[in-house]
Amino acid sequence: MNFLVELVYLIIVGAIRAYKSIELGFIKLFSGPFINYLFRRCEKAAIVFHVPQNLNNSILAKDETRILEQSNYSSIIHLKINNLSFCSRVLSQGPLAIAEGYINQAWELMGSDDQMVELFCRFFDSKIHQLCYHPINRFLHYLEFQAFNLQTTKRAFQVAEKHYDMGNDIFESFLDPWMQYSGGYWARADNLNDSQLHKLELIAKKLDLKPGMRVLDMGCGWGTLCKYLAQNYGVECVGITVSKEGVKYAEKVCEGLNTQFRVQDYRDLNEKFDRIVSIECIEHLGHHNYRTFFEIMNKSLKNDGIFLIQIFGVNHIDIPLVDPLMHKYILPNASFPYYLDVAKSMEGLFIIEDWHNFGLDFAKTANAWRSNFQNNWTSQLSHKYGEKFFRLFNFYIIILEALLKSRKLQLWQLVLSKDGLKREYRAAR
Repeated sequence: MNFLVELVYLIIVGAIRAYKSIELGFIKLFSGPFINYLFRRCEKAAIVFHVPQNLNNSILAKDETRILEQSNYSSIIHLKINNLSFCSRVLSQGPLAIAEGYINQAWELMGSDDQMVELFCRFFDSKIHQLCYHPINRFLHYLEFQAFNLQTTKRAFQVAEKHYDMGNDIFESFLDPWMQYSGGYWARADNLNDSQLHKLELIAKKLDLKPGMRVLDMGCGWGTLCKYLAQNYGVECVGITVSKEGVKYAEKVCEGLNTQFRVQDYRDLNEKFDRIVSIECIEHLGHHNYRTFFEIMNKSLKNDGIFLIQIFGVNHIDIPLVDPLMHKYILPNASFPYYLDVAKSMEGLFIIEDWHNFGLDFAKTANAWRSNFQNNWTSQLSHKYGEKFFRLFNFYIIILEALLKSRKLQLWQLVLSKDGLKREYRAAR
């Protein structure tokens, strides 16, 4: 965005903050009816709140029976509310209030983190997460997160500064040895390491590689896909990313291989490749830029080439494409691609040879990440990052798992060609 557009955007965001503050004050003024409504909606999903005035009391057996009978669930999830004003914030700010409430211990689950995943699955399945999304708030969400291009060339590097460059030790604590920060492929795997190796091999097979080919990894992370392809298939790999730390790591682990890595925005590409691969990078590009992205990929791919793109996306029209928690604390400016936006943006540029959905595999991946992160926290990270960071990052992984497990987010691999492959092509599984 140029200076004037950026200024307008900042003014609009300021006005939205002011409105939300007024809205929150109104909800607090009439908090009783609003909070009772929230509690009743949650009871229908067998979620029970224990409020400060009644923290030591259990619900009666007859109430538990009634709650279970009116829901489709076999067990009740109990939430302990440590600060009742948290409930008003949930009705105003929705998912962001829930996240910040957890980080600041305004509420806690009376159970395990597995139950917390189930809690959010129930939130999504019962549409409780939509309580704050009345028409005005939907419009304000659109204004703040979708109306403006938040992924311009100037802003492209913000996500690396905020997230990917914050410390490789964090990612090493929960990822597999190949440092794959994307959904694994569990069709024939029973652990995280194998699922990621199987995904790397699946990508290679779908790309139909031949020795000597030149491959672009668009959004290359820590360079380990390039390493796998160069080592096992004899191809030349070029990886581009906005992360300086990613390039440093990639150059180290790929030393001696036919690879090169650059800190570069995709809009600066001007060369040809036999194959292009992009794994969960489009989430950082924004829907305003999808057409430009596919135009550049089309220009960069040879006429008989193959482009494989893995997307963490949305089919449900009622799921916001930008999560306020991730935007504020984890992945600034990121948005989940909507499947129709992706399809429309590539129209006239690519033929879809294959569209493969394995979203539940990503739920298993997130579950393994959560286990690794929790198991390694005390020995590897706690001395450096502190309790609030643990709660933030743990919550982030839990939400990912719940969104995928409830099928509100999908994981797709698309195989694309410029004008349809003239040879028989059957995508690997």
